[in-house]
Amino acid sequence: MTPIQRSLVRLTALPVWGYEALVGAAEPTAAVACALAAHGEQAAAQRAGHWLANQQSSTGAVGVSERQSSPHWATAWALLAWRLAPAPAEFLAQREQAVRFLLSVEGDRTPRQEEVDHDTTLAGWPWVAGTHAWLEPTALSVIALQAVGLAEHPRVREGERLLLDRILPDGGCNYGNTCVLGQTLRPHLQPTGLALWALARNHREHPRVIRSHQWLAANLTATTSSMSLGFGLLGLSSVEALPSAALHWAEQGLERILARDGQPLSLALLLMVLGNSVAPLGKDGAPPPNLERQVEPNPPQEGV
Repeated sequence: MTPIQRSLVRLTALPVWGYEALVGAAEPTAAVACALAAHGEQAAAQRAGHWLANQQSSTGAVGVSERQSSPHWATAWALLAWRLAPAPAEFLAQREQAVRFLLSVEGDRTPRQEEVDHDTTLAGWPWVAGTHAWLEPTALSVIALQAVGLAEHPRVREGERLLLDRILPDGGCNYGNTCVLGQTLRPHLQPTGLALWALARNHREHPRVIRSHQWLAANLTATTSSMSLGFGLLGLSSVEALPSAALHWAEQGLERILARDGQPLSLALLLMVLGNSVAPLGKDGAPPPNLERQVEPNPPQEGV
C-alpha cells in the first residue's frame, strides 16, 4: 500500500482521535474529518463529525477534549470539519451554533503601548477567555468563518488585519508577538502556514504576505518536522504555491509518522495537503443554506 492508503487505514481504524490513545480531542478529530473527507472516506469522516457534535455545548462551543471542556479555541476546527463533511447539511445546526459562538468571542483590546510593537487595539480571538488575542486561534477562526461564507463579516476582516499586523518585517510569523524589548522575533513555520492559509482569500497580493510565502517556501524541506511541514504546506497550498517536491515531502512525512506513533493530527494535516482540501476554501464564497440570514451580525458577548 502507498503511504496515503496506509495512513487512511490507520485513521479509519481508530475508535477516537486524540493526542493520546483512547482519549478523543477536538483538534485532531476535526483535522482527521477534513482529511478523510478529502480522500473519500465518507463514513469515517461523518463519524468524526458526530463525535465533535457530541462535544458541542449549548453555547455552541467545543472544548479541547472529552476530558477538558474548556477553553474553546477548537470550536473553529470543529466548524471547518462540519463544513467539509461529506454530508454538510447534516451538521447545519451545529455550524450555526458554532458561528454564533465564534462571533461572540474576542480577545481583550488594550490601548497602544510604546513597548509593544503590534496593534493591541485589534480584537481577534484568544486561546483562553479574558486574554489577549493570539495569531493561531485568530487564524483558525478566520479560516473556519471564511469556509462557511462569512469572509466579509467585520469580525473576519478585523481578524485578517490582526494577522497582517503580526507578520514580521521580513516575512513569516512568530506566535503572536513581533518585537519584544526592542528585539524582533524569529519566524516559525507552523504559525506562518496558518496565517497564510487565513490570508489567502483576500490578501494574497499584500507585500507582507508575499514575503511570508517566499520565506516559508525557502525554509520548508523534506526533513521539516511533521506538524510544521503540514501547516506550512497548507499555507502554501492555499495559494497554489507548493514547491515541486512538496507532495513527495508530504508522503515521506506520512512514512515517518507511521513508523513512529501514527499521531492522528500530523497524519491528517499531511493528508489534507495531499487531498487538496485547502484551495477550494478560498474560492467558495457561498454560505450554507440560511446561515447568513440566521446568524446575528452583532451577537452578545460570551466568554470563551
